[in-house]
Amino acid sequence: MPTPPVVILRSNDICFQGIIRSFGSAEIPCISIIFDWQNSKPWLSEKSKYFDEHYTITNPAQDPNQAFNELLKIGEKLFHKYKQKLFLIPSSDTNMALIDIDANKLEEYFLFIGEKEFTKFRSDVFNKEKTFQALSNNTSIPQTFSCKDKDDIPYICKQIKYPCVFKPAQKDFSQSFYSKHKGLKAVEADNSLNLATALESEMLDGTEVIVQEKILFNGPEDEIPFYIYADKNHNIQMAVSAVKERIDPYPFGTATVLRLNYIEELLKPAQQIVKTMKWRGLLMIEFIKDQKDNQWKVIELNGRPWLLIDFFRRSGFPFLKMLYQDYYYGLNESDQLLHPRWETNDSPVHFELSSLNSVFNFRNIDDIKKLIDQYPGRKSFYYLDPNDLEPAEFEFANFTNFNEDKSHYFNFLRGESCEF
Repeated sequence: MPTPPVVILRSNDICFQGIIRSFGSAEIPCISIIFDWQNSKPWLSEKSKYFDEHYTITNPAQDPNQAFNELLKIGEKLFHKYKQKLFLIPSSDTNMALIDIDANKLEEYFLFIGEKEFTKFRSDVFNKEKTFQALSNNTSIPQTFSCKDKDDIPYICKQIKYPCVFKPAQKDFSQSFYSKHKGLKAVEADNSLNLATALESEMLDGTEVIVQEKILFNGPEDEIPFYIYADKNHNIQMAVSAVKERIDPYPFGTATVLRLNYIEELLKPAQQIVKTMKWRGLLMIEFIKDQKDNQWKVIELNGRPWLLIDFFRRSGFPFLKMLYQDYYYGLNESDQLLHPRWETNDSPVHFELSSLNSVFNFRNIDDIKKLIDQYPGRKSFYYLDPNDLEPAEFEFANFTNFNEDKSHYFNFLRGESCEF
């Protein structure tokens, strides 16, 4: 029987590139569903050898209902062609917002990460209000409130502990919260007046938010994203954690330097969360160790492939391959992979050079070397894959201030990268 393909929604190019590489390197065929928008950056992923069969739909930010109907028709076509449901894999929360328009209809044609049989879209993990409601009974979480309209503001401002942060309850089609707040995923408020003013602005924009007590912590090793794969019995089969060595924009942006590490004590609370959520598939749980009581608190769940998903595959953690194997062939004990120990000098450390270039404007190899030499370990660069080099060539072409030629650039990266 032919290997059934997976269907991948493209929105975030880095994540999408990682998804098609993760599946493609395991010889699992991919069908991509893409859209574009005015002034979008070049899609480096289109240069990948794994970018092949694809369909184009309307940009959901332009016409969400049209985009949804086009996706639904593609789903129906593929269902009839392959005589079965195929996995629909999002590469960003904007994709999940598209699915959430009417997930019941898409469930007729697609499989989704999260539910025990993969037949239902897990809107309770897409929506942060629902997530924290589900976790509130038996998981240590920050004080959390939902703000849906201006009448909620006085009570929240009176009850919340300061400092606090607020963030969208769920993302929209154009990531308007990020745009409004210069790329930040959350915004801090240190008193009731500032919070009230900020929340009134969000309500005027129609953005539902959650407001949380800000958990203060001592350093990067106390803010840990914990990555797991859970089987159909909601038992963790694969787990690894990471340290955000650098975040841009700081402090509520995206990790641009990420190191895999070993935090064994998080395995037990992660397993409890998986059982609470009745989760199957890959999941990221973000923990922060509260400096007030030295307890780990959960501030985020992410139930889709995360931004640097292919870094994990190249470091020995093939989360997406395990998803496919779990559904089509089943898992056994020999597949389990939990937290190898690394010394810092040997641990995998990833650099997202395109994002770092937007901060530092690299002019030459010495500029890159000066940055990466601050971080010991086995280096990895996102678009640079020895088995799929063309995306990295186009990444280099976007380094507009770089004054050294491509061969010098690649020779340097090959010498630094644990991949070569």
